Amino acid sequence: MVNVQSLGIKDNFEDYIKFFAFALDKPRLTFKGYNGTYYYKNLAQAEFSVAVTKDREGKKALSGFGTHVMGNHNYRMRIEEVLKNEEMSALCICTPLEGNPVSIPVSFVLSDVLPSILPGDTVVFQGVAALSSGSFFFSQEEAEEKMGWKDQRCMGGELHLTPRLILYRLDPSLDEEFTPIYTQIKSYEKHLCLSQIDTEYFAPLYTLEADSPFGDITIAVAEEDLPKEVIERLDRNEEVYLYGVVNFSGDVGIKEYQQGAIFDEEHLLRVLRQALETGEFERLWKNMAEDCIYYGYCGRRLEGRDEIIKKMKEVWDAQHENEKDIQHQAIGTITEVLVPQRAKYRVGKRCLLPYCDPSQGIICVNFIKVENGKISALEFIYDLLYRFEADRPEENPEENISRNLKIVKAEKSPEEWTDFILSWIGGEKKDSVEFYAGIEPKCTANILGEELCDKEDIYVKVKALINMNISPSSLDITVKTSDDGRIERLEIVKVIQK
Repeated sequence: MVNVQSLGIKDNFEDYIKFFAFALDKPRLTFKGYNGTYYYKNLAQAEFSVAVTKDREGKKALSGFGTHVMGNHNYRMRIEEVLKNEEMSALCICTPLEGNPVSIPVSFVLSDVLPSILPGDTVVFQGVAALSSGSFFFSQEEAEEKMGWKDQRCMGGELHLTPRLILYRLDPSLDEEFTPIYTQIKSYEKHLCLSQIDTEYFAPLYTLEADSPFGDITIAVAEEDLPKEVIERLDRNEEVYLYGVVNFSGDVGIKEYQQGAIFDEEHLLRVLRQALETGEFERLWKNMAEDCIYYGYCGRRLEGRDEIIKKMKEVWDAQHENEKDIQHQAIGTITEVLVPQRAKYRVGKRCLLPYCDPSQGIICVNFIKVENGKISALEFIYDLLYRFEADRPEENPEENISRNLKIVKAEKSPEEWTDFILSWIGGEKKDSVEFYAGIEPKCTANILGEELCDKEDIYVKVKALINMNISPSSLDITVKTSDDGRIERLEIVKVIQK
């Protein structure tokens, strides 16, 4: 959810709730989801939605409010972790499928138009960040000095802030939906936002265009949080940097979901998958025909969605009594029919593939039949009638690079560190990152008579020995390590050879 402060709305609950009452009473659009309905109203750039659900008796209930800001940037990301998946909203950790594969929490609005929200799912959304708090700087040097980065070193070199940093989970005191970002602001735009309905008062809403690891992003900022000097500098095309805490909001009601949820076989199969993965069956119940038929193990046949959901819930609960019995669901496609005389389905038919241990294969193959936008039949086939191929989660091309990176071993015994340093000084190629990572921050050293008590100085001094053409046999090295195998005291003495 976008911070309403960034929309120019004052922190007054009565004023705040008026916008959602307005959206519910006079919606511009309605978005039907798999669990309920969203009533949507935009007031200039600001967007408001109210979620309404029905229980099994048909009684309506308000199930949440959502805010967002119109923007120009769409993103494709893969869900890594689901932090919250409430009735009509979700908060997930996502990885961009283009650009740098960083982790960022995304608060999804209109999330119920998606058939499933599970790790591995690809989500396309229009995204915008809302500034919760932050500081503006007018040069890189000013930012580094005020943020405590000035004169920081790493491996003997100066350490600088790089714009486009996403610093998720750097500050454990932040709520999980907020993330710090350091970026350069490229431009701004001023909009009008209706901040008080009863007086039709329009307040300025500003959006900033900035860099991120996965492309340009829009950051919504309230007028009082944007200094005039920032606007003046941007008007003159001068440098402006921002270190701020933002909430990144994603509107998934775009592209194929522009009109809301889709009730075909592909999407309802994913609704079934989410129910079987999470044990939450109410959403599935709403998307089954009342007279739905279930064909299960050993010819079991059930009729009626109430009876079917009851049985599926019992099976799910029993599976979760023992971790080894927990089933997961992959989505797949039939690629070959092995027994044509008994097979009901053709090549290309979509299915669910349940498994406990991937190395042990699947347990059965699950199919659904859809009529009039509802699941009218479920069939669980345990016979080997088909070959199939499971869908694979999409990957960012840069993930292959990260996957192939060498793991640095920074833990060694004193003898291993001694051999490492001697062979390095002797000309053998060694990974300097491995040595740097193996030095304790509070390490002390005496190197050729010079006492050192700084990790950076110790690293630089040892590395300098490599270029001094010193024979390893002329050195006596003593290493003391901490309990986790890192260097906490290093002594290198030159031995007088007779």
